[in-house]
Amino acid sequence: MRRGLTITALCLCALLPTGCRDDDGGSPFPNMWNEIVGLSTDGSGRIAQLVTDAGDTYEVTNRLTGYRPDTLYRVMCGYTTGAGRATLYQTAGVHMLRDSSACATHDPVNATAVWRSGQYINLRLAPLTQGGTHAWGFAADSTGPGGHRYLSLHHRQGSDPPYYTQETYASIALADIPGLAGGDSLSLSIHTFKGVKTWNFRR
Repeated sequence: MRRGLTITALCLCALLPTGCRDDDGGSPFPNMWNEIVGLSTDGSGRIAQLVTDAGDTYEVTNRLTGYRPDTLYRVMCGYTTGAGRATLYQTAGVHMLRDSSACATHDPVNATAVWRSGQYINLRLAPLTQGGTHAWGFAADSTGPGGHRYLSLHHRQGSDPPYYTQETYASIALADIPGLAGGDSLSLSIHTFKGVKTWNFRR
């Protein structure tokens, strides 16, 4: 129970510009970061490092094992840092979207936020679901003047009934967009329940 309270306090601290002190006036809690990062494993399948989109690398203090060796996992992560080390408090998987132009479907989905971070475009989505499986990806729809790339989100609802909202994160690696070069611009369109929404970026 005490551990649960501590984690909640750390989550609240992430909303503040500086650390906050506990009720006894002791040392401040460390700020918690909550963002999409990479977690890399070593040769034995242990989570070894946390890599931010800004390029910062931290050794992970948690001994999390049983993962695929020498693999980079992309996750939404709540963590604290200090002295070049990171402690993980919560993680959620992130869909890595691949080029699905050949089979793209545009079933509607709620899009809460879309933003650029490092060499990724990140999406916070809110599909309606009953716990079934959805297909995700992106479609490279066309190329406009000056090499501008037009992309759209591939989302297939399948047979999953739209009963409740489930927050879902996804990322597109800029390196995976066909023909995208440094300085090129792109648009990402998402078919939502309120129509098509578009976000513009430059590599």
